[in-house]
Amino acid sequence: MTRRPAGASAVRRLMATAGRRIASPTTIYLVGGATAVLHGWRQTTDAVDMKIVSSDEDAATRVPAALRDELGLNIPSARRPFRDGGALISGGATQRRLDEGSPR
Repeated sequence: MTRRPAGASAVRRLMATAGRRIASPTTIYLVGGATAVLHGWRQTTDAVDMKIVSSDEDAATRVPAALRDELGLNIPSARRPFRDGGALISGGATQRRLDEGSPR
């Protein structure tokens, strides 16, 4: 299946869909091109690099695979550990901030 580039609306849709799929408390870290897209520094990214940290232990593999298929986006499996310091995307206030636009 050919994956399409992700713009800001696709990244937001991915986050909203992930939020509906994971019932337990979860933090999702986005890094690289996805953060550049959300900040408006570029229009699209070829891959949405993300790390899911959840008490639902299989969410980290189950959800990205389902989102890849459902949304047609390139969501690579996290092969290396992510350090805090990437863009922390975690429901609630952060999601509202993304919807309102991020500061430049």
